[in-house]
Amino acid sequence: MGARDPDQVQAGGVVETRDATVPESPAVADTPVIAPAPLYRLGSADAHPQPVSRLRTVLTAGFLVVLLGSAATFEIVQWRNQRALRTATAAANREAELVAEQLTREQQAAVEREAARQQQVQAQDDARRRELAERQRAEQAAVDQSRAREQAREAAWAAYYRPAPGCKDSTSVQCANAYIKARREFDRQYASSADAPSPAPGR
Repeated sequence: MGARDPDQVQAGGVVETRDATVPESPAVADTPVIAPAPLYRLGSADAHPQPVSRLRTVLTAGFLVVLLGSAATFEIVQWRNQRALRTATAAANREAELVAEQLTREQQAAVEREAARQQQVQAQDDARRRELAERQRAEQAAVDQSRAREQAREAAWAAYYRPAPGCKDSTSVQCANAYIKARREFDRQYASSADAPSPAPGR
């Protein structure tokens, strides 16, 4: 290696060249000097973080504001959706309760109508049975009365008719004609009088 320049200094294995001091001329002394941007090298003892630019800070802040706004908007939308869902659920539950109450009332009314119809049918059946029973009793009474009248008629006939001595056991035409004639006379008298006719004289 060649001889080092006295203006070069080795720091951390990196050779830096120091700027030689140059006397400024009077004309250049009033000119502002722009300092060169600092140089940072990895491993150097005097390394410092680079300053963050203002644009990046503004962008980061804007991003955070947008993110927070989006989160707030999402929360508001969620809250509104939940409130709308609760309202809709409550309305649906109320509607379901009203429908259930209406169905219950309709079922109760149907049960009452069916009970009334059953009672009406039962009353009609009872009336028909009573009417039939009364009719049967009337018919039976009529039969009994007819039988009683017939028995009374036959008893009156037996008391009325006195066959001739020769016709008690005879089946002759003369005896048959006498029986028919006596029966006709008896029927005529029995129909015209409430009392039994008096017995006919024996023949």
